[in-house]
Amino acid sequence: MTYNKENFEEAFDLFNQAFDLDPLEYTYALNSGLALYENGQYQQAITYFKMAGNSQKSIVKEKAMRYTALSFYKIGAQSESCAVF
Repeated sequence: MTYNKENFEEAFDLFNQAFDLDPLEYTYALNSGLALYENGQYQQAITYFKMAGNSQKSIVKEKAMRYTALSFYKIGAQSESCAVF
């Protein structure tokens, strides 16, 4: 798998394509965000984590919320990070 080999740019492209094909499967948005996060693109990752927050699956919502907060922290937005946590 591309993500496990730490090729996060390619992983993002593939997860994003999957999300475009099935925009109601928020796991793809979460995985897109995680690939961006791992690649240091925190601001862009937040966008995908917020989309994943619309999921009906609690595990997806919780992980999206956690990584949203971590992304805010990484970009120096501590108050936003605390508000999400």
